[in-house]
Amino acid sequence: MADIASQLVILITFVSLLLIVGSGKVDKTVVALAASVISYIVLVFYEHVQPYALVEDLFGTSPGYDNLHALILVFSMLAIVEIGKDGGVFQFLAFKLVQMTKGRPRLIMVVFSCITVFITAVLSDMLAIIILLPLTITVCRILGVDPRPYLVVQIVIVKVGAVMLLISSVSNIVISGFAGISFVEFFISIGTVALILLVVTIGVFLMFNRNRLSNPTRGMDILLEFNPWTFVPDRKLMLKSAGTIIGVIVGFAVIPTNVLSPDIIAFFGAVILFIIAKLNVQEIFKKIDFKLLCYLMGIFVITGAMERVGIIQFLANSIATLNLTEGFPTFVFLLWIAGYLSGPVDNIAIMRVLIPIANQLTTNFSMINKHLAFNGIIFGINLGDNLTPLGDSMLGIQIAEQNKFPISIRRFFLIGFVSTNLQFLTITIIYALFSIDYALLGVVLLAILAGIFVLIFKLLKRNAMKHPKNEEAGTGGGPTELHSE
Repeated sequence: MADIASQLVILITFVSLLLIVGSGKVDKTVVALAASVISYIVLVFYEHVQPYALVEDLFGTSPGYDNLHALILVFSMLAIVEIGKDGGVFQFLAFKLVQMTKGRPRLIMVVFSCITVFITAVLSDMLAIIILLPLTITVCRILGVDPRPYLVVQIVIVKVGAVMLLISSVSNIVISGFAGISFVEFFISIGTVALILLVVTIGVFLMFNRNRLSNPTRGMDILLEFNPWTFVPDRKLMLKSAGTIIGVIVGFAVIPTNVLSPDIIAFFGAVILFIIAKLNVQEIFKKIDFKLLCYLMGIFVITGAMERVGIIQFLANSIATLNLTEGFPTFVFLLWIAGYLSGPVDNIAIMRVLIPIANQLTTNFSMINKHLAFNGIIFGINLGDNLTPLGDSMLGIQIAEQNKFPISIRRFFLIGFVSTNLQFLTITIIYALFSIDYALLGVVLLAILAGIFVLIFKLLKRNAMKHPKNEEAGTGGGPTELHSE
């Protein structure tokens, strides 16, 4: 049994990490590495753990080496995505699709939302925001319309894209690797639900913005005549990177994990792209987010230390006293807990703590229900980010402000909080409907949700009849209040 002093030091170190990272005042990579050093010192000098424990915590233990597989997959996808971004493939695709809307505001919102989810699924949520928000602002300036309703839905819906594919976020990669969830299984059990969330979220934003999406006042001819190839600095590089990304995703889908694991497929793809792209590898390596990899390693060490001194076991035993039954109840509990924990604090750290806890809780579960429990963590960790205007949400708000379209943080908090809880409720209903024992609960929740939507729609319609001309909708580039309430 670990010494109580060691447990307290490591627990305080982890909580301090969460608080400091959440404050944003110190680089999170430095904080994670410092926390890992403190944890390692406690383990070696006070718990007399062998020094090679650091290697086990960093890379995992035999035979799985789950952490190592996760690090290789994250590194490989970062390399592929960086080259693809430089090739302009995503900017080209996005602008081409926007041109097809011919300036129709509702269709523009649908297209922007779908593009955001797709690019997030292939790249990452942060890169999707960096690439797409300036493009959205440019398109709206050309058309003479306020971009804020579109920006808000993109910032919110980017998290739906983060649960679309196994490679869509670091959390997906780490959790799936630990739980043994394959690429195809991930898409069937989680990605298909993400498609439903996409439709629901777009529908909600269209309903709330039905009188705020103004028609273009100018620039339609400019938009249609603009050459999207302007976004592509190198056509050959674009085609090579697009082909590699498609090839890697197909490889994930068709090659069994016992033949080639996803990290090896992605690594092969990255190496092949390095060769055929004929780029300066040193320049590419400068752009790869090695800080993220170091942050992950720091988190692996400190959460490994928490596991060694019994903190994880204590938390798992405490949750076990709730007597959650196998299947739907455990899924719902982990969904909402993971979501609300990842809202105010860093989701990667929370994810890494919840993995061993879920593993302890599901020791005697069937494989299907074990995977179901981890599905709950994946949904909660990714979607919970929008509960508070932090992280990627704050980045999106900053981009809007830099372009003279400030978004009220207070109102965005309200929008993010409501939309995220709606997404959690939608997921709960979907899984309840497919659970024999809880199907009736799913029907009741669905009826309640439908009633709420009907009531809101009637209120909006009545408000529209009282104010047929919504002057707040704005058509130009000046800073006004956020329109998406």
